[in-house]
Amino acid sequence: MTRIACCQLDPVLGDLDANSGLIESAVADAVGAGADIVVLPELATSGYMFADGDEARVASLPATDPRFAKWSGAVSDSLAVLGFSEWVRMETCTTVRRSSIPADRLRSTARHTCGIGRD
Repeated sequence: MTRIACCQLDPVLGDLDANSGLIESAVADAVGAGADIVVLPELATSGYMFADGDEARVASLPATDPRFAKWSGAVSDSLAVLGFSEWVRMETCTTVRRSSIPADRLRSTARHTCGIGRD
């Protein structure tokens, strides 16, 4: 039987480092309790409800951010899925999008693009 843990976090808006610690602890605790799949909230990395596009940009991460490797270490043989505000640079504009990416092996499961504005 597959055991799924849904973790509710209280991330601090814009505090990527503190929220990274919350994510790592939640994943490690859930995996330690026997979870095969750990599900964390949308925008777990940054907190929710940005005031504007500038605030979203500051709290965004590229999918290559080293924090993902750190969280993957806590995942072990399980799978973790979390939502984050992703910084994406395109040819015509810079976009922030909400992304859900499994922390283990970083395979994208869902991406929702939301244009925030141009550089």
